[in-house]
Amino acid sequence: IDRNGNYGWLVEFIWNDYPISVILSEEQIKIYEGWNILKENYTKADDAAFGEMVYDNSWQKSVKMDLYGVKGKWINVVASADPGESINEAQRKAYLACLEKEEDYLDEIPHAMITYYLENYEDIEEWNDIPVKYNKQNITMDSVMELLNFKQLYFDEEGRYGWLCDCLWESSGLAIILSGDEIEVTVQDELIV
Repeated sequence: IDRNGNYGWLVEFIWNDYPISVILSEEQIKIYEGWNILKENYTKADDAAFGEMVYDNSWQKSVKMDLYGVKGKWINVVASADPGESINEAQRKAYLACLEKEEDYLDEIPHAMITYYLENYEDIEEWNDIPVKYNKQNITMDSVMELLNFKQLYFDEEGRYGWLCDCLWESSGLAIILSGDEIEVTVQDELIV
C-alpha cells in the first residue's frame, strides 16, 4: 500500500528483466512496468490520444495485444519524457498515426525482419547461438518472428516511434522503427537516444 492508499502486487519474473506493478485499488486492474508505481507517489494523466498513462521515468501504460501467434501479450506503450514533462503534441500525432496504420505495420514487419536477418546473417550466425538454427535456406517470415520478443511500442519526444524487441543476437535489443518512409530494423540505440 502506498501513501495514497493504492495497493496491489509487485511482480518479478524469472524469464524477463521487467518487473511489473499490478494495481488492484482502481476500478479496473491496471498493469504497469516497473516497481515505482506502488513504492512512490505516482503521477497519472488521462491523455487525449494515449488515454490513461502513468509516469515512471517515462509515460507508460500496458495493453494486451495479439502479435504474431502470441495471444494476449502484455506490451508497454511508452512516451518518452523527462520528469515534470507531459506527453507532447508530436507524440500524440505519432500515436494516432501508428494506430491508424497498425494493420499495415503488422503485415510489413515480417518482410522487414526477414530482409534484415538475411542481410545480417553472417554476423548473427558468427556471434550467437540461436537455439533453432535458422539459416538462409530455411528461414521464413513466421520463423524469424519467433526469434523476437516484442516489449514496448516506444514514442520519442520528436514523434519517432517503433517497436523495441528483445532478440538472441543483439544484447541491447532491436528497434523496428515505423515512423519513417519505410520500416527500418536496427539496434534500439537508434530509436532511444
